[in-house]
Amino acid sequence: MNCTGLTGYWPYGSLIFLWDAAMKRGDPRIICALAYLTPLLSTLVLVFGGDKPLTGTSLIAMVLIISGAAIGSLDVFRRK
Repeated sequence: MNCTGLTGYWPYGSLIFLWDAAMKRGDPRIICALAYLTPLLSTLVLVFGGDKPLTGTSLIAMVLIISGAAIGSLDVFRRK
């Protein structure tokens, strides 16, 4: 039996499980702010893996991603 159509179920299922566990145990504002880092990390994996070069557009996008995550979590760090 060919199981090539099932290859996406394991990563997606584990993603849903881990997201649910994080939302139940952590602060949803921080978790959602950290979710912004996913494109940044995937770009870095491609760059350091040698598949893609790091361009100026990628650097600008990385700065914007980090800025969005920081702005989104400002109220978490201000309050005690």
